[in-house]
Amino acid sequence: MKKVLLLSLGFVPAVLFAQMRSVNHGAAIKPTTTSIAKGNMIATTDANHPSAKGNSASPKSATTGIAGSIIGRTFYDLQSNGAVQRRVMRYTGNKTSATWTYSPDSTNDQYPNRGAGYNYYNGTTWKAFPTARVEATTRTGWPALCTNASNQDVIISHKFNNNTYGNYELKNTTPGGTFTEATVTNNATNIWTRTANSGDNVYLLDASQDTNYVVAPEATKQPVLFSKSTDGGVTFTTNHILIPNFPYSRYYRCGGDDYFIDAKDSIVAIAVAGTGRDVTVMKSMDYGVTWVAMVADSFPVAAYHGGATGTITDSIQTNDGNVTCLIDNNGMVHVWWGTYWLKGDPTSSSNWSFFPNLSSSLAYWNEDGKQTILIDQLLTSIHDCGTQGSIAIGTGYNLAGSTAKDAMYRSGMISMPQAGIDGVGNIFVVYSALMDEDTTGGDDTHPNVNNTPHGQNYRDLLMMFLKEDATGSHYDSAFASGAGNTWSMPINITKTPGYEDVYPSMARGVDNNVYITWQEDLEPGTNLTNGDPISNNYIKYLEVDANSFMSAASTADICGAVAGILAPVAKIGVANNGCVYTFTDLSTNSPIQWSWAFGDGSVASTLKNPTHTYNKGGYMQVRLDVWNQGGSAFKKQTVNVDATGCLNGVADAINDYNFSIYPNPSTGVVNISFADLNATNATISVENILGQTIAKLNNQNINNNSKISFDLSAQTNGVYFIKFQSANKNFTQKFVIEK
Repeated sequence: MKKVLLLSLGFVPAVLFAQMRSVNHGAAIKPTTTSIAKGNMIATTDANHPSAKGNSASPKSATTGIAGSIIGRTFYDLQSNGAVQRRVMRYTGNKTSATWTYSPDSTNDQYPNRGAGYNYYNGTTWKAFPTARVEATTRTGWPALCTNASNQDVIISHKFNNNTYGNYELKNTTPGGTFTEATVTNNATNIWTRTANSGDNVYLLDASQDTNYVVAPEATKQPVLFSKSTDGGVTFTTNHILIPNFPYSRYYRCGGDDYFIDAKDSIVAIAVAGTGRDVTVMKSMDYGVTWVAMVADSFPVAAYHGGATGTITDSIQTNDGNVTCLIDNNGMVHVWWGTYWLKGDPTSSSNWSFFPNLSSSLAYWNEDGKQTILIDQLLTSIHDCGTQGSIAIGTGYNLAGSTAKDAMYRSGMISMPQAGIDGVGNIFVVYSALMDEDTTGGDDTHPNVNNTPHGQNYRDLLMMFLKEDATGSHYDSAFASGAGNTWSMPINITKTPGYEDVYPSMARGVDNNVYITWQEDLEPGTNLTNGDPISNNYIKYLEVDANSFMSAASTADICGAVAGILAPVAKIGVANNGCVYTFTDLSTNSPIQWSWAFGDGSVASTLKNPTHTYNKGGYMQVRLDVWNQGGSAFKKQTVNVDATGCLNGVADAINDYNFSIYPNPSTGVVNISFADLNATNATISVENILGQTIAKLNNQNINNNSKISFDLSAQTNGVYFIKFQSANKNFTQKFVIEK
């Protein structure tokens, strides 16, 4: 079931979440109606599915991923609660550094080994994927990256280790070198860092983890605070001070992650936002000593904090806290943020609800014009990929009685912006946007991709540019009546059906290329906010040719195929040895994503050339779905499986270790008996075909005639695996659930 949102609708409260957050709104926001200059690009494409291991050959010819190169992995998938830190830096000599929140843990939802992931491109190759955080022993999170005058990478994360909080700094001798570690001193309990630099002036923004923390004389809880180092991050002599002239009285609480900082020469710019709050722009012309405040977006109730605070009788538009800012080559500040709608709960002292769909948009303000416009909106025809006059939001968004998990972030459905600028002043902004006609499991577009939960829309990365005009004034470009240059149409630069592309970060400096990193996931949403299964997520890197992007296309390209790439033609190859079948993709036009349904009710495989063992005979209708950036195709083929030898799923492990799994197939309860196997402190787990652990027993002492059982009646039909691990015995055995 899908919820269809008609393009002609204004606002319907279809998604409801009660939250404990403060808020902000923009009365001046209005849709842009000026003529649009279009732009497009041919996105970088790669040969293999992003499960490939190893090291990328180069940014433009990597062998992993659909769009871009995989430069790392992480099981920790909540890269930010709001604005994304600057996480990618570009250097002379074709060199790049990138960081992200990393965790190698797949079984512990506390992520004890969480820290900064880091990779470096030396001009020829990326380093091997990191297999550990950079920090030696300290647990950190949400790293922000900048550089100093010595071209040292400086990473500042927040620390939570042994119940102590604070900022934690990593600094290397040269990009790609060995990091030294230090705690940023006198930082109280502050975390959620954002950082920027100009030469050896390293600037830091953060907020306290203590929800009641205030700094006199202000009464704002969790105020955003400012720090500064003048020696490249060695010492911070300006340490966690209130920002002079910041309108703290407008903010009941600042909280974490709803702010961003940028620096150029002597200029420092800060943008502070948050749901139900103003978007405030702070600018310093003297390296962060004195400040001037500007309001980009004013929420009608000062110090709003939910419930019946103020008088909000109806839903009202607000920023979503996902804010970014950029200083242009003329010293003017530009700001972007996502929007959605808010409604207070008059029966509560603090609760409010937010509505991410229908009204989601990307807002833009600059210091030249001091106006706010919407430069992209969900409910416009360019987002109507099905050309049906509507945007289809799946049932995974808590619509119309849905019980599916919500694939939501603390953001609108068009949000998470970050920006960069080239030498002549052209500005580029990348952001994540929900995609029409691209949902999880069981729909017409991708019938076999990520079968449960159904109806969660995937997001792709879109990018736009604002071309610098002859006068060097973006005010003329963005706002003047009849101007020939304005924001381009948004272009889809990832085009990854069946993959979630979120948390983009862009290198501040754009040259011939735009440099972007992001997180790609097999499922929408996150483990921490949605309770999705803990899984391996990919950190991706993409270079976009800037000139091609600005000049190649004359129409918006959010939904369509990338120019020059032909859609695949599906074709299947089959071979078998008894009940074990090997399927080969023989498709033409280089598919880059696969889904195989084997006809026996088992879980689909996303491998290019999978092997499948049948546990029953009969005619099986195999279906292969293939995709690339040019489109999709499928092929059906019937195979006649001989029942002989395929009924019990017997494999070598059963014979070698003399144990049995019964009944197999099972309707739910699975028993395992051991005839003559002895092992101590064994771990026995059950995994699904995706490698996700669904049941587990630790510290098991197995003796002759031991028996254990798993109740798997809640699991769906398909193939599963018993995994046995001990000091001297390790094996895996397949079984089937068939109800």
